[in-house]
Amino acid sequence: MIAYDYDVIIVGAGPAGTTAAARIASTGMSVLLLEKYPLPRSKTCGGGVTRRALQKMPVDITPIIRESIDSLIVFNQGAKKQVFTHHRPYLFMVMRDELDYLLANHAIACGTKIETGEAVKHIEETKDAVIVSTKSKQYQCRYLLGADGVNSTVARLCGLAKEKQKILALEYEVAQGPTYMQEHPRSIMIDYGAVANGYLWVFPKHDHYSIGVGSFGTKAQDLQAILHQFLERHAIMDAVIDAKGHHLSLGGRSLKVATKRILLLGDAAGFVEPFGGEGIYYAVYSGEIAANHVIEQGKQASRDLSGYQALIEREIMPELTMLSKVNDVFYPNIGLIHRMITRYPQFMHKGFSVLEGEKSYVKVYPVLKRVLSAGKGIGLIARYFG
Repeated sequence: MIAYDYDVIIVGAGPAGTTAAARIASTGMSVLLLEKYPLPRSKTCGGGVTRRALQKMPVDITPIIRESIDSLIVFNQGAKKQVFTHHRPYLFMVMRDELDYLLANHAIACGTKIETGEAVKHIEETKDAVIVSTKSKQYQCRYLLGADGVNSTVARLCGLAKEKQKILALEYEVAQGPTYMQEHPRSIMIDYGAVANGYLWVFPKHDHYSIGVGSFGTKAQDLQAILHQFLERHAIMDAVIDAKGHHLSLGGRSLKVATKRILLLGDAAGFVEPFGGEGIYYAVYSGEIAANHVIEQGKQASRDLSGYQALIEREIMPELTMLSKVNDVFYPNIGLIHRMITRYPQFMHKGFSVLEGEKSYVKVYPVLKRVLSAGKGIGLIARYFG
C-alpha cells in the first residue's frame, strides 16, 4: 500500500487554491498548500470583487472590503463622460494581500496545512500518486491541484494549458485620484478607448487609488506612456506610491487542464474573462468545482480526476467563450456602443445585473451581434429594452 504524505497538495495560495483547500480539508482529507512567498504577500490586481464573486466566497470578506461601489464613470478616449448608478453595490474593492490572507487563514481553520517559501521544482505523476519536489523537500500525494497563477509552474511541468494566451497590464498605486472621483463617491472609472482593444481604470481603495491600463489586443502598445499621460493630465504623477506590471490569462480558448491526478484552477488554467479581465469569480468557482470533484472521486474505486475537464467545459467555458466573442465586437465598435449606452442607460444596467449574478452573459453577445451587423443599432436596442 502506498504511503501518502497528503491526500491533496495544492500549489498557490490565491482565491482558487484556498477555496479548494478549505472545501477539501473540511471533509477530513489531508491537504497541504504550498506557497512560494511568505503570507501575506503583495499581489498586483485591480482588486474588484463582483457581487456574484462575493456570493461564492467560502468565508465572509466584509472586514477587508475597502470600498463598496454602486456607480460607474465611463469615458470614451478621455471624453464624453457618462455616470451610471445602480440601486445597490455591484462591486467591492479589496487589496489582494488582505483577501488572500483572509482566505488562507480560513483554509487553515478548516484543517489545511500551509507551507510558505516552498517553490515547486519537479512533479512526477505515476499510476497511483503524484510526487512533488521543492528545493528542500519531497511529498507524495493522491492528487495535485495547480492554482499558481498565470505563469503556473504546475502547468509548465505537467504539459497542461500549453496554448494559454497572456496579456500585459500595468497598474500604479496612487495617493490621490482625478478630481471627478471625489465628485462621484462609491464609483470606479473606466475609459474605453484610452488604449486600443482595452481600457484604463481608476479603482478607489479607501486610502489610495489603483490606476491601471491593459489591452486585450496582440499589437504592442506603450502602456507606461499611456498611463503617465493620464496621470500628468490630472496632476497626480507625483502621487504615485508603487508601480507594477503583470500578466493575465486571456480566457475563452479550450485548454487541457486535467490529467488523472492533476488539475489546474483559476488563472493557471486560463480562467480569466477576456472582456474585462475579471478573474476572481472564476478562481473561486473553479476552486469550488475542483474541490467537489476531488471529494467525489476520492470515494470512487477509480479515483480518476480527468472528468474535471468535462465539468469545466460545461460550467465555465461557455461563458468565457461567449465573452471572447463579445470582446471581438465590443472594442472595434466602442464609439457606437458608447452612444448606445448614453442614449439607453438600461443597457448598462443589464451589465450591472450580470455582475450581480442575476442575469447571464449569454444574452449579451447575440444582442451586440445583431445591433452591430444589422447597422440599425439604436432601433434594435430600443426594441430590445421595450
